[in-house]
Amino acid sequence: MASIHRHHRFFIRDFWRKLVALGLALLVWKLVDVQLRSVVPVQQVRVKVKYDTRKFYLKEDSFLVDLEASTPSKMTQLAPELFQIEVALPTTYEHSGIYYLKLRNRHLVKKPLRVNIKTFQPNNLAIPFDVIEQEKLKVHVNTQGKVKSGFELSATAQPDIVRVLGPSQVVRNLREISTESLQLNPDITKSFSVPLDLLPPHPAVRVLPSQVTVNVVVENTLRTVSQSFTSLSPGVMLPLKNNLRLAALPEQLISIRLRGLSRSLNDIDGKQLRPFLDLSNATQPGKYQAEVRISSLPLGIETEEITPASIDVELVPIPDLPTTPTAGDKTAPPPAPNKP
Repeated sequence: MASIHRHHRFFIRDFWRKLVALGLALLVWKLVDVQLRSVVPVQQVRVKVKYDTRKFYLKEDSFLVDLEASTPSKMTQLAPELFQIEVALPTTYEHSGIYYLKLRNRHLVKKPLRVNIKTFQPNNLAIPFDVIEQEKLKVHVNTQGKVKSGFELSATAQPDIVRVLGPSQVVRNLREISTESLQLNPDITKSFSVPLDLLPPHPAVRVLPSQVTVNVVVENTLRTVSQSFTSLSPGVMLPLKNNLRLAALPEQLISIRLRGLSRSLNDIDGKQLRPFLDLSNATQPGKYQAEVRISSLPLGIETEEITPASIDVELVPIPDLPTTPTAGDKTAPPPAPNKP
């Protein structure tokens, strides 16, 4: 019990004087420690930039800075790996730009014990960044090689439109997305399908989906084939003389089957075909069975069948227009007298 009293009196007696003495001791220790500390340069310390990769793109997400570190006298050299600096890119930006940042001690997330940082060199960072955007682009099938002479092929991708995500300054300049090369050779004579990967045009660009199915149609253009064109409206070729016209326009539509080289038939547009009723030899009014003909067929294309081959029409005379009497015409009837 007496021992407890002695300890209690030790802390209570002259308490303020002892507290001041303790404070002075700590101050002296601090001054001595400062005098004994040395400034050590640390070069090439990496600054890591943390950011949302779903929203931003950084061409460089780390920078190098030099430090001046205050260390105990025993530490004369410090490795840059002992330090870790991290900064964060704010998520509020909606457009590409540059984020300016002043380095402070709060950005230092790792350092050796009893080491303090006096300066950063450079003290300010300029961090260029871009925002991630999305576009829909057509797929271009890239081919390499050739098929046998006389054969032609067409390649289409499924799907033919894909989503592209990447830096806005890259995505906005894209017009299409190419596939890996489709290898062709003279041995290919039949149609086929093959999966092909899509090639991102930039390391930071993602393409969804990353693969498409390419359908390849191979056709022998030297092969003779037939092709039908239906629902064609016929024109009419009337005689140049005899003053005849149709009593009524024909309502019947024409179907035509043509034959020729596959390559030539593929180039024909059905809207450009011109079937017509040939009445050029008609000499007088009446009913006629007009033959259906086709004009302006490309070279090497012939008509295989026309349905119907003829159409019944009726020609009527064009009525004469009344003549206007002239002042010198004595046969013209005199004008009727005005009634009172």
